[in-house]
Order: sequence, then C-alpha cells, then structure tokens
Amino acid sequence: MRAGVGSMANYSRAKKLNLVLAWMSRTLALVRPLNMPFNIMIEPTNVCNLKCPACPTGSNRLPFKKGRMSLADFRTLVDELGPHATYAQLWGFGEPFLHPQILEMVAYCKEFGMGVRISTNGQFLGDTSSAERLVTSGLDSLKISLDGATEETLQKYRVNASLDRILGGIRQINEAKARCASKHPRLVLQFIVMKHNQHEIPRMKELAAELKMKYKQKTVWVEEDTAEDFLPEKGYSRFFIDPKTRALRPTKQRPGLCPFPWDWAMVNWDGTVVPCCKDPYRYHLFGNALEEKYRTIWRSKEFADFRKRLLRDPSRVKKCNRCVFS
Repeated sequence: MRAGVGSMANYSRAKKLNLVLAWMSRTLALVRPLNMPFNIMIEPTNVCNLKCPACPTGSNRLPFKKGRMSLADFRTLVDELGPHATYAQLWGFGEPFLHPQILEMVAYCKEFGMGVRISTNGQFLGDTSSAERLVTSGLDSLKISLDGATEETLQKYRVNASLDRILGGIRQINEAKARCASKHPRLVLQFIVMKHNQHEIPRMKELAAELKMKYKQKTVWVEEDTAEDFLPEKGYSRFFIDPKTRALRPTKQRPGLCPFPWDWAMVNWDGTVVPCCKDPYRYHLFGNALEEKYRTIWRSKEFADFRKRLLRDPSRVKKCNRCVFS
C-alpha cells in the first residue's frame, strides 16, 4: 500500500480521532477500548548478537523459537494498525538491525504518517553507505544503548560489544546527516546505570554532547538472581532487595492507570500479542495477530479480563506488580 496525499489527510483525521477515543477509554476505564492502539511496537526479530547477562535474550532464558518477521507479515500488521497509530517502535527482545529489511519496514511505516523509532545496541551502524541509507530511510529517532565510557566498562554487561564500532557508527551517521542536510534521525544515547558503571554518569553526559546526541539515563531491569551483580545505588535503581525476604521490590510505582493496555500494541516477531514489552516470558498472551485481526484480539475477552484485573489490583497481576512504567 502506498499512501497518496488524500490518504495521508485521511490518516491524519483518523489518528486525531483515535487519540480522542483513547483519552475517553482511559478516563472511563473501559475494558474494551473505543480506540485502537496509537503506539505500536513490533519486534522485527528476537535474535541478538550480544550476551547481556541480565537480558532474557542475552542470557538465553526465553523458551521461544528464534526468528524474524517476514516483510509481508509486517506489512499486513501495519496495514491494519498504521492508519490509527501515531508512533511505531521497531524493536523488542532482539537487535533490529539483524533484520535485513529493517529499513524497508521503516519506510513502510512512514507511508502511514507515523513517527518511527528504533533502539539498537549499535554494533551494526556501519559504514558511509549504510549510514546514508539510514539517514534517508525516514527514521525519526535512533536510540543507541551505550553502557560504558571505556571498552572494559562496556563489556562487563554488553558482552561481545565494541565501543570503537559504536562510536564510529555514530560519527558516520552524524556525517551523513550533515551531507544530506537532515536533522533525522535524532540520536539518543541511552545509558543503563548499573553498579559497575554508575561512576561514569558525568562522562556519559559529556560524550552525548560531543556526539550531538540526547542523553537518556535508564535503570537496569534485573531478576532476583542477577540483582546483586548489577543493581546500582538506590538513587539510580528501579528496584531494591527486600532485606527480610531477599525479593526484589520496586523503589517507587507511578500512581494511576497503566497506559499500555489502553494505548499500545505489542506484537512479537511471530505475531503473538502481549500487553507490553515488559512481558518477555509471555505470561499474559492474548492471541496471534498473524492468525486473526488485531482488532479482534484488542477487544477480546482475554484482553478485557486482563484490563479488569489491572483496574482491581495491579499488585496481584504477575510482572505488573513489579513494574514502574519505565
């Protein structure tokens, strides 16, 4: 599908209406929302080249088949979701640039007037030619995870990563943006604060400025068996270890309704639908968007029952009871 000027205008009206319906659905706490998701997150692949020990993919904990979504299946999903969605995020629990058609996916989303974002470990940013392809693809934002200012610090968590390769790729993109007189993609340096790298926060902020990147600081997601190794000081952490039970507890939880089951679509590479990207083990599985319409899943009894449980008491919903929405 290729959108013309008339189609783009229609998409714009549909997206604005969808945002109004989303506000109404959240305000009224409807378990079957009037809107379709206005943020869509599609996982191009769950394959990754790194071995990050606290990541369920890097530590090889996920009991699911590895694979890549076909471009045809991706287009089918976007044909349904794109007319209503404002933003598309093309990542999940794998490295997006391991998908050979990732930039074609970006371009297809842009045909529906969506802002498109990708998050990457930065190992595949490439040479001059690939940097120019990236800049001209229409990608709006590229978030690059860089968790250390030195090779030694970086590889304590990003096992098999190369600092020189990441920095070289970022510089190539900046040079390509200058050649193409483009402001896009906006570059974001994401620094995940952990016990071994929290001392480098000032240097990472400096590095982001030097590389013309927005600095974003994030807290590390861990399970009980990796908490002792990676949790930083409490002020930098989303979790703390309960001294009595040794269980992980969130340092704080945002009040109010979780927006994800009302605003977001999260579709894994194989079409399976979960409430958000913080459910990698698929504890809450609602169907397969490659086997039935997403609209049917979105308003299904299973999804509606999940929303009811969140409205009653999120502390009794597995995984949601530890989430801090960040």
